Formats: sequence, C-alpha cells, structure tokens
Amino acid sequence: MFSLSVCVVYGGMFESSNSTKYLDDLNILNLKSLEWIQVILEGPRKPGRAMHSTCVNHKSLIIFGGLNEVGLVKGNIEILELD
Repeated sequence: MFSLSVCVVYGGMFESSNSTKYLDDLNILNLKSLEWIQVILEGPRKPGRAMHSTCVNHKSLIIFGGLNEVGLVKGNIEILELD
C-alpha cells in the first residue's frame, strides 16, 4: 500500500488568537499525483500532539515525544498500524 512516493503527516497544532488545539489526525500525500488522503483512525483515540518525531517501519507509524495539551510528552511512544 505504501511506498517511497508518499508523505505521511500525523497530528500537529492549530493556534488561534484565544486557543491552541493539538491534532490527532493522519493524512497521506501521494507525491506522484499530489492528492491528499485523510485516513480514518479506528479504536481509542490518543491525545493529539505536535513537534514530535515520526518514522515508518514496515506498516507501522512510530510517534515519539512532542507536545500535547498538558505539556511535554517525554519518552512517550505511540504506534499506529498502517494496514
């Protein structure tokens, strides 16, 4: 399903003049067609996060660290299966 011709984007942060929201969404950009795919996540939702690191290993998206609504997420790892 996935190859080197995609960019996977998880989470992020939305700031307005009176609030900050940490996102928990997953989007994939097809680099050949430049089309975005919004992935519907199943199961319990994790708190959103921003300023984290991610990598893909086989069919798993590994998310490490970052910030969420309570502050710095040190040493926290989440794994999303990309089936």
